[in-house]
Amino acid sequence: SYIPDKFVLGISKLQRVADWVSQRFFLQEDLTRKLYEAVAEAAQTESVYVGLFNMVHGCESMRGAKSNDGSFTSEYYGGRFTDPELRKQIRS
Repeated sequence: SYIPDKFVLGISKLQRVADWVSQRFFLQEDLTRKLYEAVAEAAQTESVYVGLFNMVHGCESMRGAKSNDGSFTSEYYGGRFTDPELRKQIRS
């Protein structure tokens, strides 16, 4: 989610940004921040919220335990999304 400032992005632009960023080789822990940075730059606003929910951790599923049962959540936000009530509205 993001709160527009000067630019409004269509859903297809957000999808292209997410596809472009997620095809790079980032650790899952860094992916959320990179998505935030890309959307913030494209929309030229700091008020961006990125949440990845129920993700399977690559190291856990491909190496070591080789488990697909675990999941993790990662969030990164800035601007007006530092308000916990606003984030709560987005997640519901």
